[in-house]
Amino acid sequence: MSTLNEKRTEPLICDSEAEFHSPLDDRLDNRLNVTVIFTTPEGTVAALKSAADLSTQLGARLTLLVAEAVPIHFSLDRPHVSIDFLQRRSWALVYAAGIVDEEVKIQICLCRNRRLALKSMLAPHALVVIGGRPHWWRTAERKLQNFLRRLGHQVIWVESEKQSRPQAETAWQATFLRALEIMEMKGPHI
Repeated sequence: MSTLNEKRTEPLICDSEAEFHSPLDDRLDNRLNVTVIFTTPEGTVAALKSAADLSTQLGARLTLLVAEAVPIHFSLDRPHVSIDFLQRRSWALVYAAGIVDEEVKIQICLCRNRRLALKSMLAPHALVVIGGRPHWWRTAERKLQNFLRRLGHQVIWVESEKQSRPQAETAWQATFLRALEIMEMKGPHI
């Protein structure tokens, strides 16, 4: 039986001009908090797995923070992505990470600027876990890691599993072979 508290919570609206204040129950809980920031589904699952082990060893709370940037032509009250979808996706990632015996708090923040929202939501010197794919160039996840470190947070980087390249090549090859078949059926153009 899972002890996850899968409940619907209202998303926070993080306006860049307003400072976010954590709920009262968080201020009364003196335990360390390990925060996983949503990056990509694969990266977040990898980060959740590592953060769950870390929070168990440290006796800390585990929080998944989803900062969803809403384009300017949408109201923050009526975002382009449904809140229900964001909640279901978040819980699906928690389950995909295999976390069933630990309480996970999910915070969804609707914002205009993701970095400003994270800056206002994270406690000073927060312990943050970020996951992403390994690349030789600086990815958005690595840039986020560097940004949070410059703010003074303790950031742990977790590499997600590489996507299997043969599948991508197989899809490309299948498309190419299908195009060749179509060309052969039409016959020579001479």
